[in-house]
Amino acid sequence: MILTRDGIECEDVSAVKDMSVEMNVEMVAVKIPERKIVILGVYQKPSRDFKCFMDKLTYTLQELSAFEKFNIILTGDFNIDFIDESDQRN
Repeated sequence: MILTRDGIECEDVSAVKDMSVEMNVEMVAVKIPERKIVILGVYQKPSRDFKCFMDKLTYTLQELSAFEKFNIILTGDFNIDFIDESDQRN
């Protein structure tokens, strides 16, 4: 769920929900035409399939690029420890 302030008109990008993989990666997005932004919220479960996560995220970002002249803000909980070298992925 993405919450917005009263008075800011936004549109649900419902196709993004269909790109989620239950119990692995959940996604939601809204488009705010007045500000020319798309906000994408992503959650990846800690015991995840990292390849599936990256494939879905890549595909979703490619699909969102269809909103020409819109900036994409990517937010969420990726459950990746970028400091721990043993948790690094290719």
